[in-house]
Parts: sequence; structure tokens; C-alpha cells
Amino acid sequence: MSDADGPREPWWSEGLPFECTQCGKCCTAHGGYQFVYVNQR
Repeated sequence: MSDADGPREPWWSEGLPFECTQCGKCCTAHGGYQFVYVNQR
């Protein structure tokens, strides 16, 4: 992503503040890829 001032860092570049609760509801594996889904809350 870029604009008139140059490229921007991704919104997640400084990390995401969340804690794992070990519930398994947000972690999903699809073949060789693993995902963690998060929302605003």
C-alpha cells in the first residue's frame, strides 16, 4: 500500500494485543496454512 507520502506500514505491523484463551474457536488450519481470526473486540 502506498500514497503520496510513500509506502505505509501494515496496520498490524506493531502486533495485535490479544490473549489466547485456548478455546480453539479462532485458530483454523487450511492445508499448509494456519489462520487466527480476530475482530475489533
